[in-house]
Amino acid sequence: MDETKQSYRKSEIIETEHGDFELIKDFRECFDTKTFTERYVDYLDRYDYIVGDISSDMLRLKGFSSKNKDNIFDYLMESANPHAPYFILKRIRKEGEGKNKNNKKKKSGKKKEASSNQPKD
Repeated sequence: MDETKQSYRKSEIIETEHGDFELIKDFRECFDTKTFTERYVDYLDRYDYIVGDISSDMLRLKGFSSKNKDNIFDYLMESANPHAPYFILKRIRKEGEGKNKNNKKKKSGKKKEASSNQPKD
């Protein structure tokens, strides 16, 4: 194979326990669902794009929002080893799904009055 050619899979949908993703780029075919799942941490749930790069045989994951997705290639150029395998995933959100899938109801601003065990005069 000509080494000047970059190896990319065609865009495909990846289903994981952390959600569904579109595999946008897979340079050197490094994406592995099992490794991705093992390295994934919950704070990545808030991001629309996840970049994974392999350095010293370790997968590193970094999240990007839609607003700063243009910084992905800057990140790869500045933080990843030259010619290191990497992939870019785009999160596929289901209708009605927000950025925080563990949305909790907000507490109302009302405070409970503490009961006093003090005898009244």
